[in-house]
Amino acid sequence: MFVTISYLSFRTLNKNYYSPEKIAGRVQELFSRQVDFQEVLKDRIQQDLLPQLDIANVELNRYSSWSDLYNSSKTGVFVYRNNRLVFWNNSDISIETRYIYNVYTNPVIQKKRGWYTSSVFDKDEYKIVLLTALQTDKALPSEGPAFRFSDSQKIPPEVEIQPVGYKNAYGQVFPLLNEEGNEVATLYIPLSYTSGDLGLENFLLGFMGYCVFFVGFAFQPVFKTPLRQGLYTLFFLVISASFRYLDSVYNISGKNYGVGLFDSSLYASGIVFPSLGDLFNWALVYMGWAGMYALFLWRFGRKKYRSYFSRHPWFWVLLGTLSALSIFPLSYIIHDLIQNSIILLDINYLTSFDRYSVAGLGVIFFALFSFFLISISSIYFLVQTNGKFSYFITGALATVITVWAVGRFPLYENLVALLFAALVILYTYNAWERKINLPVSYHPFLYSFASSVLLGLLLLDAVGTKRNEEMKYYASKILYQYDPAAEYFFQQSVQSFEKDTILLNSISLATQEDPELLESIITEHFRGYWLNYSISPHLFYEDSRKNQQVQGPGRDYYEHIFSQGAMSNISGFVSLSSDSALATYMGRIDLYDIRDAPVGTLFLIFEGRSFLRTVGLPEFLIKRPYQLEILQKGFQSARYVNNRLEERTEQFLFPPVLKPEIIRNEFENSKLRYYYLQNGSNKVVILDSNRYFVSLLNYVSMLFLISVGFTGIFQVSILAFRPSMRVLSLGGKFRFFILTAISMAFIAILANSLYFTRNMLNTFDNKGLLMTSENVKKELDYYFNNPSYQVSPDSVLSIERKLHRVSESYLVDVNYFDSSGVLMASTRPELYSNQLRNMLMDPRAFQALRYGYRNMYNMDESIGEVRFISSFSPVVNSAGRTVGYFQVPYFAQNAQREADVSESLGIVLRYYAVIISIVFIVALIATNRFTQPLQELREKISSLRLGERFDPIEYSGTDEIASLVKAYNIAVADLENSADLLAKSEREKAWREMAKQVAHEIKNPLTPMKLNVQLLERSYLDGKPDFPERLRQFTISMLEQIDVMARIASDFSHFAKWSNESNEKFDAGVVLKSVASIFDGYMPNIRVKVSLPKTAMWVYGDKDHLLRAFNNLVKNACQAIGEQPDGVIEISAAQLGKYWEIRFQDNGAGIPADVRENIFKPNFTTKTTGSGLGLAMCKNIIEQFGGRIYFETADTEGTTFFVELPVS
Repeated sequence: MFVTISYLSFRTLNKNYYSPEKIAGRVQELFSRQVDFQEVLKDRIQQDLLPQLDIANVELNRYSSWSDLYNSSKTGVFVYRNNRLVFWNNSDISIETRYIYNVYTNPVIQKKRGWYTSSVFDKDEYKIVLLTALQTDKALPSEGPAFRFSDSQKIPPEVEIQPVGYKNAYGQVFPLLNEEGNEVATLYIPLSYTSGDLGLENFLLGFMGYCVFFVGFAFQPVFKTPLRQGLYTLFFLVISASFRYLDSVYNISGKNYGVGLFDSSLYASGIVFPSLGDLFNWALVYMGWAGMYALFLWRFGRKKYRSYFSRHPWFWVLLGTLSALSIFPLSYIIHDLIQNSIILLDINYLTSFDRYSVAGLGVIFFALFSFFLISISSIYFLVQTNGKFSYFITGALATVITVWAVGRFPLYENLVALLFAALVILYTYNAWERKINLPVSYHPFLYSFASSVLLGLLLLDAVGTKRNEEMKYYASKILYQYDPAAEYFFQQSVQSFEKDTILLNSISLATQEDPELLESIITEHFRGYWLNYSISPHLFYEDSRKNQQVQGPGRDYYEHIFSQGAMSNISGFVSLSSDSALATYMGRIDLYDIRDAPVGTLFLIFEGRSFLRTVGLPEFLIKRPYQLEILQKGFQSARYVNNRLEERTEQFLFPPVLKPEIIRNEFENSKLRYYYLQNGSNKVVILDSNRYFVSLLNYVSMLFLISVGFTGIFQVSILAFRPSMRVLSLGGKFRFFILTAISMAFIAILANSLYFTRNMLNTFDNKGLLMTSENVKKELDYYFNNPSYQVSPDSVLSIERKLHRVSESYLVDVNYFDSSGVLMASTRPELYSNQLRNMLMDPRAFQALRYGYRNMYNMDESIGEVRFISSFSPVVNSAGRTVGYFQVPYFAQNAQREADVSESLGIVLRYYAVIISIVFIVALIATNRFTQPLQELREKISSLRLGERFDPIEYSGTDEIASLVKAYNIAVADLENSADLLAKSEREKAWREMAKQVAHEIKNPLTPMKLNVQLLERSYLDGKPDFPERLRQFTISMLEQIDVMARIASDFSHFAKWSNESNEKFDAGVVLKSVASIFDGYMPNIRVKVSLPKTAMWVYGDKDHLLRAFNNLVKNACQAIGEQPDGVIEISAAQLGKYWEIRFQDNGAGIPADVRENIFKPNFTTKTTGSGLGLAMCKNIIEQFGGRIYFETADTEGTTFFVELPVS
């Protein structure tokens, strides 16, 4: 089961399991399915869609179904009538508004956004084009790969679809075939993915590291002495560590993955932990080590090994050393995981966790569990063996000081960790010593709380260190005014410029710097988004003669400025320091001619106009720019120029003037963590709004809830597999119902809070969008309120200028579409020039506004992973004719809404986690308070014994429990009186029965004795001549009867009282051999066989009594066989755990069924002679030894008596 779960987990977290042949086969299969789907779709289009195009007032939901088709199957439907586009079902696929022949006839075509399965057919005057996404490129920097077969089968983004005939020596190529077997495209797979389908093999290799522990656990009990088993355990620790180290170095388990947990971009820390997957493996190995350590201590933590360990004081020092060392892997894993990864582990932002965050928490919990397992096992061993606690503490403290001094580990976190570990150890020690009397069910919750506090402190310290680094990072971002959108568009513009061979050739042929050519560079390749910057170009040729006309600073000056700039993520693009509150950048482009000979260097100075106040595209291109990240991470920021506040976040009131005393009074005295950065007259202050105590409370509460959840799942699992444990106590039921009710209420309130927050923010955004759209509509309606308006190139430029003015007035982006739904102008043309969107209006909005179903259409849209709200409205001229439609995308407000929802949800989660934690603890205390008298009452009742003194329960309350306790005390008092009377009556009855039995047994020999005396007297009086002989016979008879009476008296004496004065440790095997030697040959027809262990059978008790019991059992066996020929009595013994099992087996007639239940009762016998005390005496002797006796019998097959004696 463990192998299956592990395998499925790896398959889920690491998707790259396919060989090149499998990938090619799956692409071919996908292509064939898409072709078949398009063939089926053609009939539906001819029957349902084309007839609707001639109906003016067709129902709107008919068109919506075709838009849903694109959302579900990524199939675009485009209908041309007379070569003019009249219908489309999406605005994502870029397509021409007029039909172009011989473009869509190939079954696979390439668009700028990717590859599509294409199909085109004619119907009357219509031409219909179908495009189904086969592989789409990344639309935005924040968008993930869209090449997938299903949600559970992702294909590596490195795999590419290329034109027919494509060749590449760095990988494999496979043909993509149509139904006729003709190649329509080429599938290219890089060399790194051509090693074969080794996913299962690599998984099994990685799993071998855990198989080592299975072998170790299986053979660990074979070694009987602590030294041998200790060396064996150490050997397996070295083997597992060596294998896992080789696994990390050579990436055995992640060799064929490269993604998922083994993605080095998620986590990178060095050779030992190159990925999160390796760290996960090491955490499991650490848990395996802890398990072997615990098994070793639990096995030898017994009284009989006390003398062995007491002779070696160094062992207790070693034990303390190992216990102290166990905290360092936990501390190292936590700090290393948080500091060297991009994985979010800040519990203050739990709503932003992803699967890698959960995996990281799993790593930490594994390490924490291992630490507590080692600590608890060590204390258990100390208590069980009466270990030297002083030596243990000495070893632990010496280890902490040594490791801190040599390794320079952070002292604070380890001292805090050891402090809480010591508290847990102290609690455990006291619990084992019975100084703390708590129900066993409380222990998991107390350990959960202790581990939550320990883990919360370690996490908070590590996250605090990382947040300090993040404050420095964001401060430098703000100070140097990094613009992530500018970096992105600079790279796009440079690529566009380098492809403009005509312009590059003109620059290389120019004899000097030509201002018109420089202006052409700006107007042709730095348009659109670059309107936010004023751009100053400076060109310097390699030929110095061409630079003679250049006025101003020379090339060295600009090279020096460029070298002083702060490097960005884009090569050749740096941020410059500026006294302005706006961003300033410098770009450097090396120019080459068609022969790749250097021509010169172009320097571009970008001075921001209003970047920090710009909304729309920057936030659209980068889903979370750093300004938004600052708010989402709980930071507050302010930027000062010449000590005066220039900009700040909204949530904190920064002072308008920055002075040293203000920093000291406002920030330091209020215990706020802050970072201050200055560059010239520019100053930036970053505040961490997460206070330490509140964060610690959040961490401990969240972790406590998670731990309790895991504990609850574990206990429910135990109840599911252990039916005997399904009966809950009253306290357990009380806690279960309280916690269930609170949890359900919490989930309901959380869901309602989330719904209310989103609904409130959506309502607020919709109102804001409605007001903005109405204002924009008024502006545009007034502009187009001219009956003579016609579409012309001049009017397009005029519309663009009008849109920019509207955009600056209302701080929104505006797109304008003509009456046919085709884009005419936009304040963000880069979206369309880069084909992030096509030139067509959303079909649902177009149909709704075109046929007058609505006068405004709001909808949610997305490009890649970026989601936003859009409002569409018609533009009507003075003649009442719709001349076009405008769209207002709501980018910035949508991102702010995301931040607000995350913050609101985080607050709700944190506070309710605290509330539930408090209620949980109160529930534990309350149930203990309510159930303690009931628990005491249960213990008193269970300890009720007749003949013992009863102690009443003391309870000072006046509730129902007090009435129950009072009734119990009265009942117990009455029971005690009744018990005394009953005991007195039983004693009198026992004496009467005993006297009657003694009288009966003595009367039996007295009757023949009296008769013999009378006969002897008559013989004497008659003078019989044989009187001497009769006197001799009389004497013999009298002596025999007197012996019988003495034996009867002795039997009653032994049954009534057994003395323990002669108890000793002896070998029961010797006693058995003695009994066998006596009875072997006792009767000529009976043989006695003995089968005993080779080792001594040590027991503790009275040797003579045990000999008497064994004699009685063998004698009874002989009597049961009687005169039966070939009688056999087998005596055998074996050790079963803590007991010796001794068997006395005969092949006699067996014990009749009607007398079996009375066989051990006193005075009961199946023979004509005897007192009936033999087996009762045997049972009494065996019970004095602490054992038991029972039998198995069958008619005509014999009887076997079993005797179990405890091993001494």
